[in-house]
Amino acid sequence: MSIEYDRLARIYDELYGPEQKPKHIVIAALLDGAKTILDAGCGTGMLADLVPYTYHVCLDISAGMLGRYVERHRALGDPLRADMSLPPLRCCFDAVVAVTSLHEAPDAVDRLFHLVKPGGLFIVSIKKRLPHPPEPRDAILLDSVEAGGDTILVYARPASDSDSLEKPRQEE
Repeated sequence: MSIEYDRLARIYDELYGPEQKPKHIVIAALLDGAKTILDAGCGTGMLADLVPYTYHVCLDISAGMLGRYVERHRALGDPLRADMSLPPLRCCFDAVVAVTSLHEAPDAVDRLFHLVKPGGLFIVSIKKRLPHPPEPRDAILLDSVEAGGDTILVYARPASDSDSLEKPRQEE
C-alpha cells in the first residue's frame, strides 16, 4: 500500500485536501490543550498545519508521504516511518489521532490506544462507507461527529484503571 502513497505524495494535498481538510479542522478543535500528539497515518502532515504549537510524531509507512511532511514542517515534530500496527513507541501522548487510516490497519486500534496517556484522547475518523474497526478496549466514547464524509470518534483513556467503564456483556 505504501508504494501507492509514495507515488501520490507530491499531489496528495491537491487531490485529497478538499476532502481531508474539514476532518482535520474538526479534529484540531478537539485537540485544544494537547501538548503531544501521535498522528498515525499522518500522510503529508495536514494536522500539523492546524495545531502548529503542539509537538507531533508523524507516523506513516510511506516514505514519500513523510518526505512531504518533512518539507512542509521542518521544526514542528518528528517523522517516523513505521507500520501503525506495530508502532515502535511507548506511552504516553496527550492524544493519538488516526485520520482515515485505520481501514488500512484495523488491528492497530488497541496498540495505538495504549499510546494515549491516562486521561488523554484517541481520535479516529472512518469513512462512512467503510466498516468501523473494533472499539479500543477500556476506552470511553465521548463523542461522534460527522465531517468530510467520515465519522469522527472521540475516545478517552480513563485517568486510572478504577475509572474504566465495564462494557456490558451481550447475552447469548
